[in-house]
Parts: sequence; C-alpha cells; structure tokens
Amino acid sequence: MKQTIEIKKGTILLSEGEICKNAYQVVHGCLKSYVIDKKGKEHIIQFAPEGWYISDLDSFVNGVPAKTYIDAISEKSNFHPIKLLWDEHPDRDLAWYTRETQNMS
Repeated sequence: MKQTIEIKKGTILLSEGEICKNAYQVVHGCLKSYVIDKKGKEHIIQFAPEGWYISDLDSFVNGVPAKTYIDAISEKSNFHPIKLLWDEHPDRDLAWYTRETQNMS
C-alpha cells in the first residue's frame, strides 16, 4: 500500500548536500526542484504538478550528495514517496516504476 504524505507550502523535502532517499509522485499540489547559485539566486530545474515525479535522481540512485533542493510550492501538497518500490525492484528502469506507480493510484 502506498503511503501518502501531506506537507505545507515551503516545506523542504531535500537540501543540497543531503543524500536523497526518495523519489516523489505528486498526488495533489506542486513541488519544485532548484539550485541556489553562489550569489544566492534560485534557479528552478523542474516543477512537478499532480501526477508527475520529482527527485535528485543521481543522489537517489547512486547515494551521492544532492545538487538540488526540493520543496512544496502549493498551500498543501500530497505525494507518495516511492523508495520502497525502488528497494523491492532495484533491477527495473524508470519507465517500469512510472507504470507501476500509475497502476497503484
């Protein structure tokens, strides 16, 4: 069974330098990933609206420090962390995870 987590706007799910332990499937709301340059300016990499996935994939897959931040930009956002599915099927590709999590919704 998938776990659904609700967070408020501004909640940071991942910060630069942390090890990313999840990819997220957005159920409601919107998440964003971004980097902050040396001058403190934010550069958005991705918006993840309902039905999309978001993660720092290199950090998630390879266990290296994240280069991005991920946070919520909607007043309330709900998402499914998909690490458990990844752990149970480490030999699968991203397309397989996409199909499996869509079938679970």
